[in-house]
Amino acid sequence: MAPKMARKTAKTALILASLNLVYGVATAGTVMDEGDWTLSEVSTSSGVQCVVSNEDSGWFRSEVYLLEITKLKNSPKSPAEIRLRVDNNKRGSTGFLGSIKGSSSKFVFSRLSAQQKNQTFIGIGPNLSRFIELLKKNDDDIEIVGVGGSDSVDFSNDGDGFKEIITAMEKRCNNGAPIADNKFESVFFQSLPQNINPAKIAPATTEQLRNLHFLAYSLHLQGKEAQSALDALVARYTPFIREFDSVKGKINQIQNTELPKTREILAHAQKQQVDSQAEITRLTALIPSLETAVQQSQRSYDEVHAVLSPHIPEHNRITNRLSLALTALSDAENRYEFIVRRLSEISSQISALDSEADQLESGLSRQRSELSSLRSNLQEAERRRSNYDISDERNRRLNRDSEHGRLKDERQRLNGNLSDADRDVSQIRGERERIQRSLEQCKATTPPADCSQFERALEVARAQLDEKEKVKIEVSRRLNEVVSRLSSLEDDADRQVRREYDELVRREQEIRQEHNRAEDIVRQNESRANQIRNNEVPQREREQSQLISEKPQVSAQIRDYNESVDRARVELENFKRATDWDRKEAAVNKAESQLKADQSKLSTAKEGKKSAEKTLREAQLTEKKSQEKIQSLETQLSQLGKRSGELELAIKPLESERAPLDKKIADIKQSIAGAQGQFMEAVARAN
Repeated sequence: MAPKMARKTAKTALILASLNLVYGVATAGTVMDEGDWTLSEVSTSSGVQCVVSNEDSGWFRSEVYLLEITKLKNSPKSPAEIRLRVDNNKRGSTGFLGSIKGSSSKFVFSRLSAQQKNQTFIGIGPNLSRFIELLKKNDDDIEIVGVGGSDSVDFSNDGDGFKEIITAMEKRCNNGAPIADNKFESVFFQSLPQNINPAKIAPATTEQLRNLHFLAYSLHLQGKEAQSALDALVARYTPFIREFDSVKGKINQIQNTELPKTREILAHAQKQQVDSQAEITRLTALIPSLETAVQQSQRSYDEVHAVLSPHIPEHNRITNRLSLALTALSDAENRYEFIVRRLSEISSQISALDSEADQLESGLSRQRSELSSLRSNLQEAERRRSNYDISDERNRRLNRDSEHGRLKDERQRLNGNLSDADRDVSQIRGERERIQRSLEQCKATTPPADCSQFERALEVARAQLDEKEKVKIEVSRRLNEVVSRLSSLEDDADRQVRREYDELVRREQEIRQEHNRAEDIVRQNESRANQIRNNEVPQREREQSQLISEKPQVSAQIRDYNESVDRARVELENFKRATDWDRKEAAVNKAESQLKADQSKLSTAKEGKKSAEKTLREAQLTEKKSQEKIQSLETQLSQLGKRSGELELAIKPLESERAPLDKKIADIKQSIAGAQGQFMEAVARAN
């Protein structure tokens, strides 16, 4: 407890010394401790400074290294700083480099004061926000190395507790906001070299860099305020600007899209009316002549059809009979072709099946012999595995091992020796205690007696006890060695026996798998051969016999149906000659064709007239709607033009109002760039 309190006292003293150098200190007090991290509040001439600090955990050092993050309490205009305080810089380090395990980010600390004691090193560069982010995610140590001194020095700060302490600092000292401004750091330090040697940066340069950093941060905040004012100004005009853009868009839509499209639709509808009316007039004049042509064609068809109609029933009877005979003939010929083709297929199939069965039966004799051999091998493997006694085999191996037998005998002997040693130690310890009591009684007598004999006896007893205990320890040590070696030999025997047994089991399983595969092959081949001999071949032979019997019958049917077809054809030819059928049928077909052509023309003309009348009605309706829409769009255009003028007047002051803010923002950016250039130039000169 005392070292921890001493460290806290030393840490507070360092914090006061550091802030006194920079700000001028009145009082300091600890707010919170978490792990090796401390949150303190220090009253200075500039206000209350919040300080998060961690001291190097190596208490044995004569130097004290204190890592700090400081921030003026609840002051948005004050940037956070990371610093290193060193008390008693014995090695004369003129700069320090810090890093977190697992990260490539480096933290550069350069001297702010040249004094030997209570030196302050200021962190320069863009890595404070990255430093806080990394330590919040994990508790890795912060490794810091001193450079530029007479001897190298390195130390570390434990990251445990940082997340809790920095969160408390954000809530207590920065209204819950992050301590470091990552956006400012990433812009201001973007051109900073990666490898900076802090040992080459003089205290005056460090002070200059710190002042430039503070100046740029102050300008950055002014820029944010100006940008906020500009954003507020633009936000005030935004509703008018958005409405103005919307109105202009609607005007453009009406002028360039909707009005031209509606006028195009109107012109098309008007043209459709003219074209449709002309088509209606043309078809109205054409339809009477087409109706007259249809009437004439109908009379011609009726005349020639009246001449042919008395012969139609007999013609149909003869043609129907011919058609039936042709159908029956075709069916019989198809069946005959099928029988011939199928008989050829069956013959090939029977031959192939016989060949397959012969091959299967030829191979079965060899396969059954192999199966019998595998069955014998399996029985032998089962017998060897079942007769293998793991316990007996283990004991036989150990009995044959001369070292195992010798060690067993030695273990038995050592157990006896250990019992003897225990007994000897117990006896001598009892004798020593007896002498000790006698000595104490002797010394307690009045007047004092000569107790030297007891003292000598006690020394002898102690020496004997030490000797016996050494003997006991040696016997016990050797017994442990023997027991360990015996256990190792027995474990080796167990592993060898188990490997042999596992090999017997594996071999049995392997032979069983081969036996089962061979048995499956024999069973499958026997089943297939039986299926061919008893089912597939007899089935095809029965079908073959049936088709051979059917073939002559079908051949006779073909001859009969050919004769029927010939008779029907002769009868049809005689009928046509007797009735002059072909000439009369041609006249009917010609008249029917002309009638259908005239009817089609008339139907087309009437449908065309209906379509033209429908198109005319639709075009008239479209014309009316288009004219109404054009009138509506022109009214909207007038209203939108008026509103556009009003909005243009409303947003006109924006340009003059934002000009000073735009200039202020540009000037601030230029000033920041100037501070940034001086910062980079100072770093470059130092390195």
